[in-house]
Amino acid sequence: MREKDKIKSDIITKMLGDLERLYKNKEISEESYNELKSKYEKELEKIDEYYDFADLGDMIREKVERSLEKSLGKIDWYARNEFVKEDILKGKFESKDVEIDFRVENGRIELKKSDNDEYNVLIRKRVKARNRKDAEEEFEDIDVTIDLEEDRLSIHATDTVDIIAALPEKNYRIRAESENGVINISDLKGEETILRTENGKLVMKSLEFEKIDGKTENGRIDIGNIKTEDLKLFTENGSLVLDEIEADQIKAETENGHISCNCDANRQELKTERGSIRVNVSKGENIVSTEMGSIKIKVSENTKAEIEARVGMGRIKCQGRTIEEGGRYKKYIMNEEGTKEARIKAETDMGAIKIM
Repeated sequence: MREKDKIKSDIITKMLGDLERLYKNKEISEESYNELKSKYEKELEKIDEYYDFADLGDMIREKVERSLEKSLGKIDWYARNEFVKEDILKGKFESKDVEIDFRVENGRIELKKSDNDEYNVLIRKRVKARNRKDAEEEFEDIDVTIDLEEDRLSIHATDTVDIIAALPEKNYRIRAESENGVINISDLKGEETILRTENGKLVMKSLEFEKIDGKTENGRIDIGNIKTEDLKLFTENGSLVLDEIEADQIKAETENGHISCNCDANRQELKTERGSIRVNVSKGENIVSTEMGSIKIKVSENTKAEIEARVGMGRIKCQGRTIEEGGRYKKYIMNEEGTKEARIKAETDMGAIKIM
């Protein structure tokens, strides 16, 4: 059903383009142009409203995964099974400032807070083999390099390895990388955390770092209950969900996906090429833009907001007072008696903007 409506959306978009050309060439009247344009834009808005945050990047990834499953199902795996070998690393950090560096080629990385003052790291190797003997030979080919010091833990692994770490309360600098795998980090504090994965989801919950930097090529980014000075997020194909974030500045960008943002920030920049954006604004400077998709902005009641909105093809709705208007550009002011102040710039090439 999603794919049918995606096709419908593409058709309507093309019809809008054709309509613009007809109007510019004076082949239809202004009355017919406005009537048809309004009709097409309402149809696009219905599709966007129905799917809400059904992410385009997730749709692309789901389609690829289904195709891979069908292809792999036809391959003769000679009855190979998955075998697992686990090692446990335990100990204590002698320093209050600790550096963590985990890197794997194919595997999950998970970091969370431990219940005591020790670290407990599970290193799980996974291989496909006909039997246990062959599996042991496969395990020998997996390189796992461990560098352990009083203030540093580094684990670098090849092939398919998962790293699941419970870490004591310290001041951390964290770097975690996986080529193909999910990275999940929660309940930790420190100076900086840098997360990188090519094909996988990034999940961050209950963190307090000065700087947080997360990037994935194909995957959703989901973060919540975060305190930071500088938050930077990027995904090529996937949605961005930011909830209960306190930050000085936020920059979140996706090429194919939707953005949902509930943040308290002095400056936030939210950008997607193809997808809708929903954001709650309470203060500061806010730049919200998409090339193809709707934008919905909710301004808190005690926030005085100056708003600039521009659409290429679409409508602008705002509950504030209009103070300037020119073509596809409008300027508003909301909650003039508000105790906090915000500046908002919202822009979409094709889609509706709604501010309330």
